[in-house]
Amino acid sequence: MIKIFIIILFTLPSWADVEEEIKISSDNVNITELTNKVIFSKNLVIDSGLLVISAEEAIYDNSSKVIEISGRPSSLKSLSETNKFEGSASRIIFYSNDMVHLLGSAKMKYENMTISSNKIIFSPRSGLISSNQ
Repeated sequence: MIKIFIIILFTLPSWADVEEEIKISSDNVNITELTNKVIFSKNLVIDSGLLVISAEEAIYDNSSKVIEISGRPSSLKSLSETNKFEGSASRIIFYSNDMVHLLGSAKMKYENMTISSNKIIFSPRSGLISSNQ
C-alpha cells in the first residue's frame, strides 16, 4: 500500500489559529480543477498542530472554502491546552464563518458537558453548542 502525504494550504477557520502547515495523510488524493475541489480518501488524518481529524474522506471546496469530512464515524479532537473539545459524527463540515456542523449520530464533548444529537452546531471560538440551528 502506498501512503500519500500531502501538505496543502487551505483555510481552516480562524479559531484554529493555524500558523503551522496542515499535514494531510490519506491513501488517495484527487484534484478536480473543473469543480475546484480536492478529495482525500481512505485512512484520512488531518493534523493542524492544534486539531486532529480522522475520517474516511474529506472534500475541500476551494470556491466556498468549506471542508466536508465523512466516515463512520469521523472524529475531531482539539490538541489545545486552553480549548479542549472532541467530537464525532457521520459528517463534519467546517465553514469559513468559524462554525462546525456535526451531522448524523453526532456527539460532542466540550469542557464538562457531552451532547448527543443528529445535528450539532459548534463554534470552537465561543464554545456555543446548539442542536437546532
